[in-house]
Amino acid sequence: MRVFLNELALAEACANSKIIYSPLEALLNKWVITKQHSDILEVTNSAFDIPVCSNNSLRQVVYQLPRDKRGLFLKWLHRRLEFKSHEIPDNLFYFEQYDVTNGGLGAISRCVLLGQDALAFSPTQDSNSKFRRNQLLIVQGLLQEPICSILICNYWKIDNLVKYLKTLIPPPSSWRELLDQCSSKYNKLQIEDHRCYKVLSRSPYKLTIANQIMARLS
Repeated sequence: MRVFLNELALAEACANSKIIYSPLEALLNKWVITKQHSDILEVTNSAFDIPVCSNNSLRQVVYQLPRDKRGLFLKWLHRRLEFKSHEIPDNLFYFEQYDVTNGGLGAISRCVLLGQDALAFSPTQDSNSKFRRNQLLIVQGLLQEPICSILICNYWKIDNLVKYLKTLIPPPSSWRELLDQCSSKYNKLQIEDHRCYKVLSRSPYKLTIANQIMARLS
């Protein structure tokens, strides 16, 4: 299961907060506290470029955090970034009027179309937020010429998300566990275990890369 941050929901929460960066603090605190699943949240590379208000993008809001929390958040964010592929998305995805092709909702939509399990985490503060829904409707293609509609699973309360994740097989926490899960899940896959592990172990383990490997095998 892949879990992507819905940056539109985070930007909305920041825009509606008295202290613009408080949702970032809440996000950081929640994911640090719930260490069991803190590595599963993925963030797309372009997520923090979206505008929050006329003078601030999410990236600029991050730099308004107090210095100690800013450093902690940037370190956390760097580990969460989705492995950047050289592939260019061959289609557009929209949520309402928003182009989400390069964001979290677009990444989830591509997973769904490929038959892979993925869902959204939408941090919200407003009880009337459009992101407080169990499912979000994504349109593939141009709004005027849609190809299809995709319903993606959505969580806005982290406690409910963590409760759900605990019912699933835990994600691999090392290159060794990744190889074991690949062998178990794809019984026709022939892996030269020693050679694969030798290559992978040259780099520090990163869950986002492990997810990409699993996705390509699906």
